[in-house]
Amino acid sequence: MIVQGSTPLFAIILCTHNGERYIGEQLESIALQTYSTFVVFIHDWGSSDRTLEIVSEFAKAHPRMVVVQSHSAAPGPCESYLESLKLVPNPKSFDYFLFCDQDDFWVSCKLERLAETILETGADLITHDVEIVDSDLQEVHDSFYRASKYFNPPYAHNMSRIIANPVPGMSMCFSKQVAIAIIKLEMSVYSSIIMHDWLVLLIVISNEYKSVFINERLVKYRQHNSNIMGFGKRSVSDIVLHLPSYFGRVNSQYTSIEDHIGKRISSPYVLLNVLVDKSLTFRYRIFLIPVVVCIVLRRLAGRVYNLFDNSRN
Repeated sequence: MIVQGSTPLFAIILCTHNGERYIGEQLESIALQTYSTFVVFIHDWGSSDRTLEIVSEFAKAHPRMVVVQSHSAAPGPCESYLESLKLVPNPKSFDYFLFCDQDDFWVSCKLERLAETILETGADLITHDVEIVDSDLQEVHDSFYRASKYFNPPYAHNMSRIIANPVPGMSMCFSKQVAIAIIKLEMSVYSSIIMHDWLVLLIVISNEYKSVFINERLVKYRQHNSNIMGFGKRSVSDIVLHLPSYFGRVNSQYTSIEDHIGKRISSPYVLLNVLVDKSLTFRYRIFLIPVVVCIVLRRLAGRVYNLFDNSRN
């Protein structure tokens, strides 16, 4: 059990957009948490249904734990979550931060298990497994990682994370040290980031912060027709088809992280990490190898060009 007086304070970032069908159940699952030292910051991004009405009613019923803010635009999940994180008032007053999706369902002991792990390990990033469920919360797969074609449990993180993110956003909890590092980033950096949860992971590995994995399913990851980033939505053939686009976005993200830490990250070293990373399934490693090789060749070509250009001058 958690000892009173030494409990971490959580800031939960919940973004909504036309989520009236499931948002009530998600809010109820948060209200039923066995751990109560938290504040939920709900940001509605341009909903045209009853979502804002539902969350406002919930906030009135729980005024001490819920703050609601509405926005007219709907920029997409990555920018919405990162902007919402920037808007947390006095972020240094919170110990840990969590992203929360509008359509999932939290197991009642989620926050308590996270708090226990924080007090045991002091880690800057805690992640956990999730259960895949259908629109009615009935089990489809008992484990995200056992069912995934691409990822095994991420018991450790390395530089392969620059091109592959095995951590669903709703399953991560990160310290204020990580949150402040993200908040300090210029908004222009966000445009090169593929997803908000991926940025958290990149900040953790680039700064060599401690991370731990809880091998428990603490969220029901709901699958339905309106999922933006659902489980198994993209087939292997679809991923291969979008390989050129993926390469461009990963390369841009790679450069942004180098700018953040102020030094170059060896692309051959990233390739080595991909080859030995057991949290990536074998088939996914085979897919990622040409992506890294392209990055290696592109960077090598850039160095050769610069040397040639300098010699001419």
